Amino acid sequence: MSNMISRGTDSVLLHNRFFSRHLAWDANGFYSDSLVNKTTGTEYCRGKESEFSFRINGKKMPSWFEPRIREVDGNPEPRSNAPEFLEAEIRRPDENTEELRLHFALKHAPANVTISYRVFREIPGFVKQLEIEALEDDIRISELVFDSFCFYPGRPCDCDYYQGTDDTLLPVNFAVEGTTDIIRCHNPLLHEGFLCGSAAPGPLRRFLGYSHWSSMDVSYSMGAVPFAKHLRKGELFRADHSFLLLYSGDRNAGESAFRALLRTVLPPQGLPQGVMYCTWLPFLKQIDEALILDLAENARSLGFRYFVLDDGWFTDDNRAVDKKKFPRGLDSLSKSIHGMGLLFGLWYNIGTTYGAPDTPDDDVCRLADGSLKKSGESKILCFASRHREKILEELSALAERYHVDYFKLDFSSILSPYAVQPYGCHSRDHAFHHSWEDSVIEMYRGLLFLRNELKKRHPELIVDFSFESFGTDRPNIAALEFSDLHHVSNLSGKEGEFQSIVKIRKLFYRWFAKLPPERILGGLLVLQNESAPEYLLSSFAGAPLVSGDLRNLPPDIRARAACFTKAFQEAADRNTLTELEILRNEDDFDAFIRKGKAGHGFVCAFNRKNEDVTLNLPSRIVCRNAETGESTLRVRANDCAMFLF
Repeated sequence: MSNMISRGTDSVLLHNRFFSRHLAWDANGFYSDSLVNKTTGTEYCRGKESEFSFRINGKKMPSWFEPRIREVDGNPEPRSNAPEFLEAEIRRPDENTEELRLHFALKHAPANVTISYRVFREIPGFVKQLEIEALEDDIRISELVFDSFCFYPGRPCDCDYYQGTDDTLLPVNFAVEGTTDIIRCHNPLLHEGFLCGSAAPGPLRRFLGYSHWSSMDVSYSMGAVPFAKHLRKGELFRADHSFLLLYSGDRNAGESAFRALLRTVLPPQGLPQGVMYCTWLPFLKQIDEALILDLAENARSLGFRYFVLDDGWFTDDNRAVDKKKFPRGLDSLSKSIHGMGLLFGLWYNIGTTYGAPDTPDDDVCRLADGSLKKSGESKILCFASRHREKILEELSALAERYHVDYFKLDFSSILSPYAVQPYGCHSRDHAFHHSWEDSVIEMYRGLLFLRNELKKRHPELIVDFSFESFGTDRPNIAALEFSDLHHVSNLSGKEGEFQSIVKIRKLFYRWFAKLPPERILGGLLVLQNESAPEYLLSSFAGAPLVSGDLRNLPPDIRARAACFTKAFQEAADRNTLTELEILRNEDDFDAFIRKGKAGHGFVCAFNRKNEDVTLNLPSRIVCRNAETGESTLRVRANDCAMFLF
């Protein structure tokens, strides 16, 4: 196979059959001067632009500089010193991946910079990452733009910008900070464009696109949410990944390829696919051993794969097992659940002192006035303190003792998805941050430390930082990088008057459009009464997560649920269900396809009409009804159906 990285004297070409990108360096620094969409032949580069920029101890360090007058205020940009090229490395992790690593010295700052680009043989995009190494002590990095470019499909004035997984149209002079991790630039005249992604976590992510400047910046926050990084001599900081993917077609094009690009940086696949049951709804904390074992037996009989014991299993005595509820402890419970053929999941609080109210204040977050940060009666613990190490030991001991397969790690620490806490920590006494300005990034790095160390000790353990512990109200790239599976909401549909399962399902369609659906536990859908089949099939849009009192399901509904679960498992066991395609999305009828790269999968359809509907699928797909075995793709009036292919 031909190489995808070609080295010149003062330049490098990244290329595959979809694109080519030319990088170069000269006396003014390091830059891109070409990006071609080979599918259409369009040149996207509209001028040289700095590939990165940041400040070290207050001094700005761009990768490239050409003196110019700023249109906004008429002032010249201050002269900056260009980085000095040191060397280039080309790595080949496998036959379909190549990585370019370019090393630069900063002439007037005590640091070296490495910028890497990963290209893939069958993906029309690349992943970029910036590294900064301190050559002296007391290096402070701020205003970090870890990706910047001047790329447009055609004329910039013809392009439209959209944000998020659901492509919300942005104004012409847009600036986005902390609200999205995906930007689409689309030219409706040329029918092509690009998707740009950022793995910066939570409110630290920032995009800046502004009509008075030629470039788009992918960076950390420079506004209300603090970002700074302090380095000691020899210490290395790796910024979060950025992603760029080219496509041709309509405004929905490129989504499957973008998911494939994201998967290149996610934790390795191979997780057991299957329906996950969680005890939270409707029981909340009103649980005991007899109930849990009964629910587990019901989950087994329905064919589920995971059983998660949620909150309510410990006391306030340093999170000791509640012996009134579980007189034989969790050892016996875990053994019984595993004996049923189920994987055992356990909920745990990592963000506050809930369950351990006597925790010393040493690792508690501080507000600006020095007081303790609280959530109700619980104190909020800082993940940029020694708390991260203590939680690691607690979780490792639990995983070892109870043979935990999956951890649902919960409760806000860094920030709240409900916006009821200020960001970060103002303490100056914690081990891993200096002050408020670097606390948020270090708290997120604390979560990453926790996951990585847990996986070293327990490689098969599945780690899930829930939406509360991650501080997000929707799925995002960063949360997927941190978690093996990610629980993104408690949407349940339990009270139909307030939560419509149709709207929840269509929200899943938007959420999972550009993100890998097999990684996302979209909601905590309650299986109850005659609605259970629809709720179960709705969960199949992502990694299925359900709840409810399984003991009360009517026999005919139980039979349908077991049939659907078996069909899901049959498809999932053949290949990982990486692809989600929305077939129809109407007011009274919707349907989706889940399938793997090998082509096996299923269709779920939901008919709200008062008459039967027959689906029309591409002729290459031959389906059978999961319940009847019939080849006719008929969905009965006011019902749902599942078809295997």
